[in-house]
Amino acid sequence: MIRAVLHTNVVVSAHLNPEGREALILELAAARTFWWFVSPELFEEYAESLKRPKFGFDRKAVALWLRELRSLLRTVRPKRQLNVTTDPDDNLILECALEARGTSSSL
Repeated sequence: MIRAVLHTNVVVSAHLNPEGREALILELAAARTFWWFVSPELFEEYAESLKRPKFGFDRKAVALWLRELRSLLRTVRPKRQLNVTTDPDDNLILECALEARGTSSSL
């Protein structure tokens, strides 16, 4: 099965444009066509981004969606902290991907 780590921009864009490609990616995740990996830090980044006032999302709807999202995710705890990109948040993506790559295929 394909393993994926989704950038926060994909998650936010899916909510901004429910008819867009990013929303389709989330639909595929919900259909369990791939394993969506996340670290606790990356999940927190998703939450913080969706709660930003500039997007205008209803906070209760975001909280509900985040609770539902947990059932789709495979959480990993990266053992290595990277500093290889100019954006520290992108390091979270890479750390999670490295850890997901090393997880058992029997998840």
